[in-house]
Amino acid sequence: MLGEGERLLGKVLRARLSRDAVLSHHLERLKRHLLPLGLPQERVFPYPMYALRHQDALKRLKAAPLEGRAVLVLG
Repeated sequence: MLGEGERLLGKVLRARLSRDAVLSHHLERLKRHLLPLGLPQERVFPYPMYALRHQDALKRLKAAPLEGRAVLVLG
C-alpha cells in the first residue's frame, strides 16, 4: 500500500511540474511580446507597423466618438 501511495504522489508531482512549466512558458512568451528587447512594445515597434497589423482595430477607433467613453475590443 505504501508503494502505491508513493507512486501516486510521484505522478501528482510530475503532473504539477508539467502544468507549472506550461504556465511559465506562457508567461515568458507574453513577456516577450509585451516587452520586446526589454522595453515597452510602443517604444520598439513604430506606429505604421501597428497600423498594418491591426487594421480592424484602427477602423473601429476611427469610428469611435471623439469625446466620452468608448469601448475598443482588440480581439
